[in-house]
Amino acid sequence: MGNRPARPTVTPDQAVVTLHGASREIYGFTPFPLDAPPAIAGIYAFAAPAGADGGNTLYWRLLFVGETGDIGGRAGATHEWLADAKKQGATRLLVHICSRDEDFRRFIEDDIVAAFDPPLNALQRRAAAA
Repeated sequence: MGNRPARPTVTPDQAVVTLHGASREIYGFTPFPLDAPPAIAGIYAFAAPAGADGGNTLYWRLLFVGETGDIGGRAGATHEWLADAKKQGATRLLVHICSRDEDFRRFIEDDIVAAFDPPLNALQRRAAAA
């Protein structure tokens, strides 16, 4: 599917961005500033604005997607891909709150990655294979 922009169903001033996984499942994500990740379990994405459609609807380009039991601890200033995400224009951390177990969170992460093919996830896979 490639790295297509996420198409939210709401305007930028609203709180939810909807993303469709490769499975066609719909997930709601809440945007946070990059420097204020919430301390909660879930799936997170470093996202860059990809423009607007003229009708005040903002589109996001996903740069990296991950899952963790503590987004605040994992997606903060020490995240290994944060600097690269910022260089590629990341301005927000999109968060899908999910307190279920790691396997379930990984399923959602994989579903989103399969749908959007974020460039930093591809780099991560190549680095792990080397």
